[in-house]
Amino acid sequence: MFMLKKVRYRFFALSIFFIALIFIGRVKAQSVPAPPPERADRFGAYAWGLDYSAYPPNAAVDRLNWAADKVAEIGSRTIRVAMPGDIYQVGQMGDDLALAAASPAYDKLFTDPRFKTYLLTCESSGEVVSPWADGYTQDEYNSVRDAFARLGDYLLGNPKFAGKTFIVLNWEGDGAIYGWDTKQSIWDTYTAWVQSRSDGVKLARQRNPNSAVKLFSGFEFVGVVRNGKPCGTPVEDPVRENPLRHRCVIDYVAPRVDVDYYSYSAWIALDVKFKGPDASYKDGIKADLTVAMNWIRQRRPEITEANFIIGEWGIHRTRWGETNVGNFVNEMLDAVDGPDAFKVSYAIFWQIVDNVPYFGTGEEGFGLFRSRNGIFSITRAGETFKRRLAGQSVEKWTGGPAINRGMGVVDAATGLPEFRLDSMLKIDSLGMETPFSASGNRVSIEQGIHQFMMPRDNAASFSESETRITASLPAGLRPGLAQIYVTDKNGVESQSQFVIFNCESCPVVSGVMDEKQINEFYPGAVVTISGDKFSQSGNTIIIEQQSEQRAQYRFVVPPANILQESPSQIRVKLPLDLIISRFTAVIVADANRRESNQFAIGVYKERVSGPPVISVSRGVVNRDTGSLSSPPGSVVTISGDRFSASGNTLIVEQGSARYVVENDAGWSESSTRITATLPRALKAGRAQLYVVNAQSRESKVAEITIPRGIQVLRRPIRRGVLRRIE
Repeated sequence: MFMLKKVRYRFFALSIFFIALIFIGRVKAQSVPAPPPERADRFGAYAWGLDYSAYPPNAAVDRLNWAADKVAEIGSRTIRVAMPGDIYQVGQMGDDLALAAASPAYDKLFTDPRFKTYLLTCESSGEVVSPWADGYTQDEYNSVRDAFARLGDYLLGNPKFAGKTFIVLNWEGDGAIYGWDTKQSIWDTYTAWVQSRSDGVKLARQRNPNSAVKLFSGFEFVGVVRNGKPCGTPVEDPVRENPLRHRCVIDYVAPRVDVDYYSYSAWIALDVKFKGPDASYKDGIKADLTVAMNWIRQRRPEITEANFIIGEWGIHRTRWGETNVGNFVNEMLDAVDGPDAFKVSYAIFWQIVDNVPYFGTGEEGFGLFRSRNGIFSITRAGETFKRRLAGQSVEKWTGGPAINRGMGVVDAATGLPEFRLDSMLKIDSLGMETPFSASGNRVSIEQGIHQFMMPRDNAASFSESETRITASLPAGLRPGLAQIYVTDKNGVESQSQFVIFNCESCPVVSGVMDEKQINEFYPGAVVTISGDKFSQSGNTIIIEQQSEQRAQYRFVVPPANILQESPSQIRVKLPLDLIISRFTAVIVADANRRESNQFAIGVYKERVSGPPVISVSRGVVNRDTGSLSSPPGSVVTISGDRFSASGNTLIVEQGSARYVVENDAGWSESSTRITATLPRALKAGRAQLYVVNAQSRESKVAEITIPRGIQVLRRPIRRGVLRRIE
């Protein structure tokens, strides 16, 4: 019985499935073709989030098509790109997919005779803030479906695209749902969202039955294992563990959606090489995709190997070194192309050019073309890819530098892998099969968005041989994590060694929190920076950002906007001219101008409306004791923002039980705080709760601890206060 006036939104997903079944009954599913016989059509490359430092100034070609030129140069006729938005800086066309497709840059790409197949990682105008994440209404379903239908109408109805194939995909379902995935309602609304996109594609095909263009829908997943367990494995104790802990989109979402293709973002399978260099990509890929297909066939027995795509695969030079990566790419091309391979229709390499650096470390070196430290060139992986697509064989790559694992990078003075900002590096090669060059080597250090290279950036005390390089560190490094690698005179890169630079006297930033403690940062927000070794006064706050196109921004907060200082906390107002939707680094320089580590936050537009949010720090506490532990029947205080002034609903979940807490004597509510009585039926262990506001928008969950053996003496709760949803 679902007699719940305020939570009917959470069963909307079920009605969507009924709608979808009716729709599927009206529209005949479009079968997918056999995998392309030629590698140039089957193997493509991704172009998204590239390092554009090599993009020529005042270039005649836009960044989207500049990247596409590189894919064509490799020899592929298949490309994957993102749309819409302005990540390629081709002119903001809003968030409408059909308008984006008609814009000059995308039109140029879609009419390019060098390409036959386009995989499009799409978000519609209704998806910019993930509409499924706070419930999914009929209007949201219709909006997403219609956005994809309009895109489909444009592609299918345009004679310029005759003979082309378009596949519309999401980005990594498991990655997208992460952070919301501990409650059942989100799994249902996310499934409904995927179906709404597929229904839009089918609607467009229905309206354009004679089109010479092929249009398909797809759904992307990340893996078949989670937390070391096969996806879908039940937990041993659902009261003390979240019962959804091992759920993945492949076991829940994928079988329930009517899409044409299933795309595997194959990073987990590629980690098989950590077992040893002879571990088989083919076996790993085939095993994972067989498990995935078996899950889907439980509800869709018609699905075959041809319905699968490897939507992302790549091998990281940072981890393996360029020589190994060239050989691994050669193996991977055979892994999905041999006689006993799992016959996916397409396999897309991540990516065509190295990733743009960001405020993490070690995620840039994936490209078929390198773009690092101002150097642009094809990599050994790119050479392998290019030759194999042209039908040529590639001999095993040998030589190239490799750093000795373990003690290969140490402080020259101490012989230990412990580094100060003024250390001298000693770097040893792995051996004479993988030597450095006798001369002409470069030592690169990457720390966030900052790239350094010796001897260019510090020639002092730089010496080199085939077995050892010593180098002084450059100015500008900060305390914290960095990666170091060697490039020989031929431009071949070693693997990276990760190091931590220490500074005993430097400030340390350990956290940044907004005043509402909801982890939302925006231009002009007041935040508290926590840490150690700040000055009592006279600190300088530095904010660094980088655009998608590598433009770097540095803001120094005016003293008037530093509102409070102490050795462990600084309260500060963020600059008003920060760029939004970007990672941002916060750095503290003390009164002696010693700089801290970089602490990354995300900066977005201020959200004055939207779903409710529970504070990340002490968001749920026992009202009477202030403890994070609350026994059954006790009153808790839930703090946050964007609750409704009245009309909120509190949902409590434990195991398979789900409770709706209605008003009793302990209930009170406002836009930032709710007090409510926990269900008496809760058991010792963990539980989670979330808030649904008066507009039926739901928050993420907050986890609470239910202690063992404590009885709460309170006046009886009136009948009907708690209803358990069976």
